[in-house]
Amino acid sequence: MLGDKDGQDALRKATPNKLHCPFLRRKADACESLPDGLDDEKFKEGNVCPHNAYVTHEAVFEARLQVVDTVDRLYRLVNSAEVGVLEMSTLDPITVSELLASKMELDRQQNEKTKRESERSRHESEAKRNQNGERIDQIAYFEEKFKATEVGGN
Repeated sequence: MLGDKDGQDALRKATPNKLHCPFLRRKADACESLPDGLDDEKFKEGNVCPHNAYVTHEAVFEARLQVVDTVDRLYRLVNSAEVGVLEMSTLDPITVSELLASKMELDRQQNEKTKRESERSRHESEAKRNQNGERIDQIAYFEEKFKATEVGGN
């Protein structure tokens, strides 16, 4: 979608509650060439955006290319085992250990994703309550309750 202003605008419209890059609002290909008018030394017009992970973390993506075939093979192995195409009893010990390690890692990643989604949902809910004034009402309620307890206790 880089360089596709209409596509980026449609994405922003479809996901208004998500964070969207302010540079891309000004220039559709800002990841590769920053727009003009930025007053920061590291954000010079025409430079690659310092948030562009493909440039700033190039070594990570180079290393990724070296292991992508292995990762794909492990995904196929896990998927084949899950749908019943493979049985562990027919696999050699190394493949079984790869299968188990891959399943554990995928489970860990899924648990982390679920945890992040839950946290995000909780934060969004709190933000919504704050916007609706419910939190303010709750604070006032507890302050009043505290004062009543304090007065009654003295």
